[in-house]
Order: sequence, then C-alpha cells, then structure tokens
Amino acid sequence: MYKSLKQGDTIGVVGVSNSIKRENNEKKFEKAKKLFLENGFKLKLTSNCLKDYYGMAGKPKQRAKELTKMFMDDSVKIIICLDGGDSCNNIIDYLDYKVIKKHPKPIMGYSDITVLLETIYKKTGIITFHGPSFLSFGGNYGEKCMQEFKKAFVEKDFSDFLDSKLKCIRKGNCKGRIIGTNLECSLYIMNTKYFPDLKNNIFAVERYITSVSETYNHFYQLKQMGVFNKITGLLIGYNYSFQSEEYGCSTDIQMENIAKEVSEGHDFPIFKCETFGHEIANVIIPIGAKYKIKNNKINLLEKIFY
Repeated sequence: MYKSLKQGDTIGVVGVSNSIKRENNEKKFEKAKKLFLENGFKLKLTSNCLKDYYGMAGKPKQRAKELTKMFMDDSVKIIICLDGGDSCNNIIDYLDYKVIKKHPKPIMGYSDITVLLETIYKKTGIITFHGPSFLSFGGNYGEKCMQEFKKAFVEKDFSDFLDSKLKCIRKGNCKGRIIGTNLECSLYIMNTKYFPDLKNNIFAVERYITSVSETYNHFYQLKQMGVFNKITGLLIGYNYSFQSEEYGCSTDIQMENIAKEVSEGHDFPIFKCETFGHEIANVIIPIGAKYKIKNNKINLLEKIFY
C-alpha cells in the first residue's frame, strides 16, 4: 500500500518516451507546471524533460537512469511520466528493478507508458497507475485531470473508474487483476520477460490511431498467442480512430465488435468502457490491483492507499 498525497508533497516528472519538442508541447508543459503549483504541490523535474534526441526525451540509458533515480529520491512521493510516444520499450532493459522495488511509489501515465506500467508491475509487484501524463494537465482537459488526480491520490477515491458505465458486449462476470491498457504497446512486450501473466486476469485495451484491418490483426495476434485461453475478461476503452468525429475515421464496426468476433468460441465477458483512452480526460486505474466485474459494475478488491 502507498501513503496518500497531501498538499506540499513533491511530484516527480520524468521524460521516458517522447520529447516535448517532438510535437511542440512547450506551452502545455508550462501550463501543467503552473497548474500543479497552483494546487499546492511541489515539482521535481528530471533534466531530460527538456532534452530532445530524435523526438525522444534523451537516449534510452539516460531516460532509464533518470527514472531509477526518481524512485530512489525519498522526497518524491509520486512519479508522473512526461508524455507517451513509442519508445518506452527501449529503456526497460536498463532499469534497476531491485532499486524500484526497494523504493516503491506510484507511477502514472498512459499510451506508451503502458509498457512501463506493465513491466514495473511484472518485475516488482508494485501497483502502477494508468492515468493522465504530465502534459495532459496542460491540455484541454487539464482542470479535469487535476480533479481526478486529487480525488485518487489525495482522497484515495477511485470511484470515477469504478462507477464507469459499462456496455456489455458478451455477458458474464469476471475476477482478476487488471493488466493493460494500450493494445499496440502491450504487444511490444508480450511474450517477453517484461509482460505480466494474463492467466486468470482481466485485460484492458484501447487504441489511439488505428484502422479496422489493423485492429483485426491485433486481436488475431492475441488469439494466436493464446491470450483468449487465459483471460477472465476483456475491458475495452475509448478508441479515438473509431469514435472521434474529429479524426474522421468513425466506423459502424467498433473495437468491441471485432474483439467479440475474433474471440468467438470463448466465453469470457467483454465490456465497453469509455473512461480511459486517448484524447479524453482519463480516469485513474490501478494496474495490477485485484478487481471483480459483476452485474456490469467494477469493484476494487484491495486497498491501495493508507
């Protein structure tokens, strides 16, 4: 269990994937800093938050070193990853998991940070957190992200996720630890020593930019890997390409329809949940914690904070 946050606590920010310069996110970065300070928190930023190495926040070993040091820093109470991207899998070979396990603290992010959340949970047993990246707090949903952050980590209240309205795609109840959430990023490390065991667990998945054919490919890949023989349930989040009018690729067929079709012959339940994904105000989900989904209601079965 973790100790809940309070005003005045220090939040560590680490660049583990994209550089802020890759998509000209300097203004978002400054707005996020201002929002945390206005809400009574202190910030400790690693030097690589401002680095740019071919679109990444530094070389792989540099990023891994900064993250490990942040776990070792006892003044830091929680780590928020700067941004997502597509390069977290090239730092996981260089992390010191013994140090991380010795200095446990919450770490949060989404998208490519899925790789870190799953890997750290697998290698240390530490519960990690799917939720907004640091830059999210400087974006369109910044205030909503801050409300969610304080509710989860200060008030120890995860009801925004637990009260998510679920649409039942395949009926049933399930129990297990939630593993996920970005499907593409999970596939980077699946069938490696870094991916958690999905046996008797619930797999949560979402996607950002994708297509119908690629989604079919990914679910067939899961089927061919034997994932459908292991999981107790599938929780499908918001999928930007399929659901956003802004992106212009909304389609009659959705990710949950494809999952149900490809997994035909299996009896695990499938639920649609629209509170986690890309380009939305993400709820905060403890990854690796025990849950039960019964009667279309998510129940958290363990205490995360004291």
